[in-house]
Amino acid sequence: MKKSLVLIIALTGILTCKVEAQTTSVWTTEYQTKTYNDFDAQVKSVLPDDSIRNQAVTDIVGKLKIMLPKGLESIPEDSLAHITRKIVKEWMTANVDLLNKILLIPITWTPELEASYKESIITEWPKDDLPRGHKYCDCVIRQLRIIYPGKMPMPPPDDVSIKISKICVAEIDKKP
Repeated sequence: MKKSLVLIIALTGILTCKVEAQTTSVWTTEYQTKTYNDFDAQVKSVLPDDSIRNQAVTDIVGKLKIMLPKGLESIPEDSLAHITRKIVKEWMTANVDLLNKILLIPITWTPELEASYKESIITEWPKDDLPRGHKYCDCVIRQLRIIYPGKMPMPPPDDVSIKISKICVAEIDKKP
């Protein structure tokens, strides 16, 4: 589960980039191929296995085609990011055994990776306690960036995750 959560974060952070506007009609063979190639290139560093990456990108683009019949440019970038995260999470849930067989590599910190990481934590956080959830997210990102300033291994080692979680829970529970 932890590996899946981390891969969701990495993939969605990478896949949230908008594809350049097309001059042809939406979801033509060329549009679909370009969308596939763009996503494939973006995901290559996270999913180095060609077979698994092909399956993931094919499935993700297929779902995007169904959910966005007017194309990727038809919705705001933040909505595209949200939809992409949802599709990636569904794909990963359906393919967890396959994903457990691959070795993930370190991922470079980007604003998209941070946003995806935070969103994945907040979506699981109790809705009546979101201010603490946001503080916890900020603490986790800050601690990860201290330990891994350039690139973060995906997933972070269990001992590191446990240590950071304990630090951040203590920090958000601290009385001012």
